[in-house]
Amino acid sequence: MPAINLKDFFCRYTTDKFIDVSEEGPEELRTDKRYEATQSIRITYAPWALFRWKS
Repeated sequence: MPAINLKDFFCRYTTDKFIDVSEEGPEELRTDKRYEATQSIRITYAPWALFRWKS
């Protein structure tokens, strides 16, 4: 069983806390973290997409 560090995935953990998870657990957490990062980028740049430049 792989071990993950909860500090890498949850901000409320300020020290290292390792737990054993099932085989698909780490990949699911990484996928979720990537999705959140993508959404934050879209939210950051979304207001600029509202303006259209006139040529």
